[in-house]
Amino acid sequence: MDVMLSVLDPKNPTPSTALIIAGKEFKQIRESIEGVTANADREEPSSRDLDRLQRIEEHDRAHRMQEQDQISLFLKPGSDADSNRSKTLAEDHDDIRVFNEFITLAKCAAIREKQIQEKAWLETENKREDGRLDDIMEQK
Repeated sequence: MDVMLSVLDPKNPTPSTALIIAGKEFKQIRESIEGVTANADREEPSSRDLDRLQRIEEHDRAHRMQEQDQISLFLKPGSDADSNRSKTLAEDHDDIRVFNEFITLAKCAAIREKQIQEKAWLETENKREDGRLDDIMEQK
């Protein structure tokens, strides 16, 4: 006895477009589709694809070798890269030291300027207060 299966159209999955087929036919269709996809996965790459893969691998290998050479030169003690690295670090430290001095001087100048402004403001306030007190004393 065949089992009846309902297969829906994937583009329009409404029940009105449903197709009813026998279980054997459904099994045959499924097996034929699985066979096609299984064979498609096993397809041999073309010579063009192989050449392309080989060029990519060679490029990657050359790139890795170049990176390793640069790293080994950079890490080798006593090498030019090592002395250049230490010179660069010393220059960076000198630049940072000079920059820190400039910042400190700028902070000191800003604080001094603020103090001068505050002193001038206090003098004007004191004069105003003295004038007010003088007026009060004269009224009495």
